[in-house]
Amino acid sequence: MKNLKKIIGALIAFVAAIVIGVLNGASELIASDSNCKAQLSLGEHIEWNTVRQEVVINAPADQKWVARVEDDWAWFDYEDYHYYTKGQGNGSVTLYIASNGNTAPRTTTVEVEFENTTTVILRLTQGAFEQADAPDVDYARVTWAEMPKVKKNDGNLYVTHMTSAKGKTLRNYSMCYDPDVKVALWIAYPLHECYTRKAADRTDAWGYDPLIPAKYQVNMGRGMGNGYDRGHQVASADRLASIDMNSQTFYFTNMTAQVGDGMNQDIWNNLENKVRNEYICRDTLYVVTGCVMTTKEDQQVQWVNNRNGGKVAVPKAYFKVLLRTKSGRTGQVVDDSNATTIGFWYENRKYNYSTPRVSDVKSVAEIEHLTGFTFFPQISDEIKERKDLERWGF
Repeated sequence: MKNLKKIIGALIAFVAAIVIGVLNGASELIASDSNCKAQLSLGEHIEWNTVRQEVVINAPADQKWVARVEDDWAWFDYEDYHYYTKGQGNGSVTLYIASNGNTAPRTTTVEVEFENTTTVILRLTQGAFEQADAPDVDYARVTWAEMPKVKKNDGNLYVTHMTSAKGKTLRNYSMCYDPDVKVALWIAYPLHECYTRKAADRTDAWGYDPLIPAKYQVNMGRGMGNGYDRGHQVASADRLASIDMNSQTFYFTNMTAQVGDGMNQDIWNNLENKVRNEYICRDTLYVVTGCVMTTKEDQQVQWVNNRNGGKVAVPKAYFKVLLRTKSGRTGQVVDDSNATTIGFWYENRKYNYSTPRVSDVKSVAEIEHLTGFTFFPQISDEIKERKDLERWGF
């Protein structure tokens, strides 16, 4: 009888220990189940700009499970940013990861709880932001046809992103970046079939630009919110010739807070399609896309809350100026003898029409006056003052 009491007492103590352990989060007291496993496809240590990896789950076909992530810089649902997901049996769920702009690594946990049995804890460590050296470009002497005139000591940051496709090194785009409002005021880039010929899919590699200090960038990893989109200045579809080329279009420095419905998703998107599908030619098309944060009538910079925390500056208007040879198939360098230009101007608001109109067209000279920048400095003012509407399809 005494031995029986000892056994019952030990059993009660063991059950109590399990209950207390579960309440205290001591999951190690739950017996592991060799049939239920989970692992991270890329391992527990990733780079600062890794954008996604898979949580791979192995379980019996009737075994239900729930996966949860601890911190808000990683999530499961691309659009809705859920921090848990569930399934049954074998599965693989995508874990989306925000780019790390911190100067120190960070760690989170992914918990996979198998119903009525074991829980697997996965630890994920993301490396610290690593700023890269920008290509050494003498902007006073550069002869790239798309490059606006660069002003010295104006407080802006000027960088050029180089890329590669089919083993060739190409310039992807150059930018004039205002660190005060954390926005690129213009981005200049060549457009040709060698950039748009599809060899890669859209990467959605949202992240910090390694050529600009992270402190001057706005975290847009989980979108803007408040009716604004992460509006590309260099469109993703303009850069599909390699994964690297496309990934660079998802840097936060290439994004602005652009009105979504009626602007980014409509008229601006259709302008991008028009440029890419109708204006691209055998000769290179040269493009400068940009925005203005203030106007003559409104000198106040507008700021809105960002879904990622902090604030983001909202442009007042956007522009796009284009340069190419008149015929588009000369095989010659563009100059005054063969050049044609055009410009477009849109306020950052909802438009009730979606196809670019003549009323949206301005001469390059007019947009120079509105922005204070000098575009295509190798081309004469006479040519930049023209609106060569018929040649550009109006």
